[in-house]
Amino acid sequence: SWTIDRRHIELGLRFCVALWRFWWRQGYVAEGRRYLDQLLAHSSQVQDAALLRLRSQALHGAGVLARVHGDLAQAHAMHEQNLVLRRSLQDGPGTVASLNSLGVVAMFTGDYDRAEACFSEGLVLAQTQGHEREIYTVKLNQGVVAMYQGDYARARALHEEVLEYHRRNGEMNSVAASLGNLGDVLRYQGDHAHAHTLLVESLELMRRLNDRAGASITLTSLGRVALCQGDADRALIYLAESLRLQRETGDQSNMGDLLEATAHAAAMKRQWSRGARLCGAAAAVRASTGVRASPADTEEHARCLESVTQNLSAERMAILIAEGRELSIEQLGAELADLRRDAPMEF
Repeated sequence: SWTIDRRHIELGLRFCVALWRFWWRQGYVAEGRRYLDQLLAHSSQVQDAALLRLRSQALHGAGVLARVHGDLAQAHAMHEQNLVLRRSLQDGPGTVASLNSLGVVAMFTGDYDRAEACFSEGLVLAQTQGHEREIYTVKLNQGVVAMYQGDYARARALHEEVLEYHRRNGEMNSVAASLGNLGDVLRYQGDHAHAHTLLVESLELMRRLNDRAGASITLTSLGRVALCQGDADRALIYLAESLRLQRETGDQSNMGDLLEATAHAAAMKRQWSRGARLCGAAAAVRASTGVRASPADTEEHARCLESVTQNLSAERMAILIAEGRELSIEQLGAELADLRRDAPMEF
């Protein structure tokens, strides 16, 4: 705030570049976006090459925070702007990072062809310039796209390769993320016991690293595995903790998945009215953020919605869906608490 008030733009940008990952992982997304947006506005006319490089790093952070905050349009615009800037600066690793981020945004919106095009271009550039870490960052996201497209063999091979690289280099944040991604692939393949083991390892590591945003995503995945195993009560334990962390971090990228999984748990417990409200809440989040589920999870949610619809009148269903669309995050927490009333309390 002091740097903004006194127009010490370079120093302010340096603070933002140092802090944006902290703002993301520790739950200060809105605060981070506010500071980044102000300093980026104040630095929009800079010409000095060193300041432009600093601005590009801040712009990258602002794009990531916009994405996790559910503002995909703004994230796309920032990464597109940054891609042009980084190319003009001949910043090879930065260009790869911008292509990777654009691919992630495209992946979130369900445009897998566009995502793969961005990742492929970034991978070729990283390989040509010998940027090893960037190579594996792109491969991680290629594995996610392959998983979403149902190519589980390719997805598994990529995630295992990335996991081995990060273990070898001691990059534990990336190890935790890779374990979570590999666990998701195994869930889709039907290997639920192995998926659970890897996801628990990922969660324990994220807790040790105090990565609350990552832990929330992994908890949702654990909830989905428990649902696949027919254990709605255990799923709700994981999902309630995921919701608590999402409330703290402000990360909206996983909220649709969380609510759809919770609706599935409600349907398994034959809580049809609550399931309908949760389906409405999930639909509202999908509409507001633009984040789409994977095709496999979309099909699973469609089956859940069908089972709820079959047990309610059309009029009642419409009322409950509308109610769900208006639920606050505190009310969603109450819905989960009611569903968990008879669930065991231990993990």
